[in-house]
Amino acid sequence: MKKLIFVLVCLFVVKGLQAQQINIKTGNEFTVETDSKYTIQLDDRRPEKTNDKITFVFTVLNNNSEGYKLKCTIVKLKMRYDRSDLFLFDSDSIRKTSTRSSGVLIPFSLLEQPFTVVLSPNGKLLRIEGINELIKRSFAKWHVWENSQQYIASAAPELISSTIKNIFLELPKEKIAYQSAWTNNALGTNYKVTTIAGSLLTITATAMDTLKAKYTLNDVNGLLENASITFKKTSTDGRVTEWRDYSHKVIYDKHVVASVDTAWIDMAMNLSYWNQTLRPTTDHHVDSATAFGYFKKYDAIYKDDSSYVIQKVSLINQMGKAKDGIYRKLVLETPNKFLAETELINKMNYVMDTDIDQIYDFVKYRSKSPAFDSWVQGSLADRLLSAVSDDERIQDLMNKGYTKAKAFEIAATQDRNFANSNLLIERMHNDPDPLIRQKVEAMYLWINAFHHNKNIPFLVKTARQFNKLNDDYMKVGYGGRYGLALYGLMADAGIKEQAEQVLNKTIADMEKYLTDTAYYNKNYAAIRAKSSAREVLMIGYNIKYQQTNLTDSTKALTYLAKAAIYSPLNVNEQSNEISADRMLFLASGINSKPSYRKAYIQKLFAAGDNKEGMNLFAANINADLGSLNEMQKIYQQRFPDKSFSDLVKNNIIANWQEAPGFSVNDIKGKTYSLTDYKGKWLVIDFWGTWCPPCRAEMPEIEEFNKEINDGKHPGISLLGVMAYDTEKTLTQYFKETKATLNCVLDKDAFSQYEFPAVPTKCLVAPNGKMIKLPLGVNWKVVVTKLNELYAAN
Repeated sequence: MKKLIFVLVCLFVVKGLQAQQINIKTGNEFTVETDSKYTIQLDDRRPEKTNDKITFVFTVLNNNSEGYKLKCTIVKLKMRYDRSDLFLFDSDSIRKTSTRSSGVLIPFSLLEQPFTVVLSPNGKLLRIEGINELIKRSFAKWHVWENSQQYIASAAPELISSTIKNIFLELPKEKIAYQSAWTNNALGTNYKVTTIAGSLLTITATAMDTLKAKYTLNDVNGLLENASITFKKTSTDGRVTEWRDYSHKVIYDKHVVASVDTAWIDMAMNLSYWNQTLRPTTDHHVDSATAFGYFKKYDAIYKDDSSYVIQKVSLINQMGKAKDGIYRKLVLETPNKFLAETELINKMNYVMDTDIDQIYDFVKYRSKSPAFDSWVQGSLADRLLSAVSDDERIQDLMNKGYTKAKAFEIAATQDRNFANSNLLIERMHNDPDPLIRQKVEAMYLWINAFHHNKNIPFLVKTARQFNKLNDDYMKVGYGGRYGLALYGLMADAGIKEQAEQVLNKTIADMEKYLTDTAYYNKNYAAIRAKSSAREVLMIGYNIKYQQTNLTDSTKALTYLAKAAIYSPLNVNEQSNEISADRMLFLASGINSKPSYRKAYIQKLFAAGDNKEGMNLFAANINADLGSLNEMQKIYQQRFPDKSFSDLVKNNIIANWQEAPGFSVNDIKGKTYSLTDYKGKWLVIDFWGTWCPPCRAEMPEIEEFNKEINDGKHPGISLLGVMAYDTEKTLTQYFKETKATLNCVLDKDAFSQYEFPAVPTKCLVAPNGKMIKLPLGVNWKVVVTKLNELYAAN
């Protein structure tokens, strides 16, 4: 976040010009409008960009021989962070500001709140007074979490000072005139007065190939009336990796009147995630009494404000059992335009047991949203498959603890959902909007084939219709999964020719799409679709392998090889849609495995191709450490005279990356260093007390840690690294839970581990090599098995 705030405003700090005196009088007021653009190209991904505009109003409070004291007020602020729209702030449209990012805390704290700037007689910034007090006052008023206060507030002084240093140029001691030139040796920057027009001097500045600047200096008052600065940073191979463009202008005859609704800001921040009184415990659940107290205060004032309504609905949803049916009722009653994405998704599910006209009106409203596609392929597909016998459902619900009356009530709702789902997909199939038809056509063909799975003419007709679907229908409508499902229905019905045609089209289309880089760009939806396509191909090629194996084993092995190639490398690559939709394939007569790499390895070993088999074998172990036991059996069956332990130590672990060193203290002052764990296995757990998944797995981690302390796992250690916590929150958590895990707070000491999110676990081997453990792998099984194979010293 410091980085985001740092690039939020101009970062072009031009220091060190030894200045002639400026001459601004007590009571003088002037406005400075700044514009800063920043781009950073970290790698081959899309560059990160910011574009920020800030308007300052300065009033000279006094001046004397020691310098000047000015009141400074930020009256307008616009900032844009376009990598993911994480940052979006516009004081002219303050009510559109999202409070989800902690980056808004400083702008909200400083907007329209005056602080003091102290300059030397020649324009050098001596100090800024009052910034920390403003932030502390705001944070106290909004009850901001202590860990957020410490992390965010530390960036504010740097933010303000770097900007002010650009606005006021420190002038040289000597009187400057046309052709005056001087050099700042510390910065390696050269300055020169190039033109004079009356009292206005044009000054240029350069620093090697990195910095170019042009200023217009008012020689009467010593102010920079205009500034334009460009900075470029290049890598060792000559690529430009950073661009910074800054400009400002001084306005004397324009008095900017601030018009920011500070009362709205107080409301928004009081209802935000950052208010600790709303979430007084470390699990961050919303306290209903506190929340309803705020609602009572704000309902009459902000009932028609979309930001307030969104916050209110979201808070009620986070109250746990306290919300009862309030949340559902509120979501259904709230106009769509007031609802955030999560609430719109929930509303979509809630309306499904109403009448079809109301349902379809909402579907039309939601159909343009990317999240709508996930709902169609998830919730709607599940509902279309949910028809089971009443007796089964009632008994299943009663087994879950519902009364018989409640079970019948739930079953009746499910029946309405099922009936409405079928009516809905029929309407979408007939909608005049081609995009809506594209989203459901493949699903529509499959569900109708599912309902007519004994009607051979109907299935043959469906096969012809599916084979005519073009790329738009196959891509947008997840045609791959429904192609496989249709194949299963037709194969079960005995119409092999049509089934084979559908399977071949599905495989051909999915392979074509995987090579389409324009389609599979790097946004989340495209990555998800690519994962789904790979899994469809994995299952499809295994079907081809099974079909061919009895008649042509050589050709069949090429199909199994492709099934192995398209198998996910680890649990993170498995498609959520396919994994959550196994019932679709099972209902259509298709059984599948999560991966076919192991089957292919066995076939390679059996055929004698040990070199290719061993390469694939090693890659499989690295990609799926959870399969160690199974891979050991395969290896020992094939090579009974060789050591699997030696293979793991010398051919697997030896090729992991080197673990970066660290040395950091815990809250009691004890030091933990990587060298302390040399010759041992170390599991590093990156987590936070504020992270629900982290807290959910803590009992399991604590149990394993207790076993370590009891001597049950010699050679294995655990270390927790807290992400964005403070000593207070960690102490409170340990007090509440009686946790014993060794934890450190300085996550910066582990920056080279590049953990993408929490929870994340890294495993460091006794030889100092490390590997990241994918989310979902049974880390306890992995580390104990590896310790067995490569025992600690």
